[in-house]
Amino acid sequence: MVRAETAAASVELFADGDMQVTYQHHESRARESDMCDVDYPLGNEGTCDCADSANHQIILQEEMCVQAAFEAGVSTPVGRFRLQPEWTNHHPKGCFKDTCSSDPKGQCYFFNPIGNLPAQCAGTTHLLNGDAAPQVTGVPVCRRAKYLNGTADTNGGCPDQYGVIMNENNCSEAATCLGDGTGSEFRVDVLNESQHDHYPLGCFVKSGPGQDGKVYFNAPLAGRSTTANPPTNPLGTPICNVTVRTWINGGGASGTSGANVEDRTTNTTTPQS
Repeated sequence: MVRAETAAASVELFADGDMQVTYQHHESRARESDMCDVDYPLGNEGTCDCADSANHQIILQEEMCVQAAFEAGVSTPVGRFRLQPEWTNHHPKGCFKDTCSSDPKGQCYFFNPIGNLPAQCAGTTHLLNGDAAPQVTGVPVCRRAKYLNGTADTNGGCPDQYGVIMNENNCSEAATCLGDGTGSEFRVDVLNESQHDHYPLGCFVKSGPGQDGKVYFNAPLAGRSTTANPPTNPLGTPICNVTVRTWINGGGASGTSGANVEDRTTNTTTPQS
């Protein structure tokens, strides 16, 4: 695991008594260990909704929004990251992406601390002062699980936008993040190649009666096609990780475990707003 570092922060007190913590130079931060199982997809632009309402949730924690920006490779603007009350009805609730001039990519993550939904998202046509409800602008930043189980006793069965972890180091990292730990002989076929056919391909948990519940890795065999010739009698549960990441304008943050990003099946560049 990458060691978590503390971001430099300043505290600003506003006239209404509200305190804002502004995180600076977050591009030098390593991934927070308690967020290792979180990924940050974008929601639907101009709304307060995530793209997948069943599996994604809006981000309501400022520090998680900072981490999401770090992993996307953009900044949180100093002094303007947390919205002031006069702007909270103009943008999505919680963490959101919008254009900015302070980041070289022209995109920043912001945080809207509004208690209820912005008027437009709540279906309200007018504010309390009688003004028409403003149009919400920006793209919600949401959270989802970075790791999910595949189908037990198969070589896959991952949900959409997830794939079996096929890198040994990434598998070990997932085991640490999920708290399962690795088995004493992590590579299941290192002593006996015939064991390859008895477990799921790639990263998996020895699940089921009499198993230890630990994470193991079943590497592809040299000269054997994993597509045409996968393990024939796999017993265990594959571990899947996200294969579609949110990188703003094509560049993921270099501090967020480059090996993980590099070895995933695909990555997508989010459209510029």
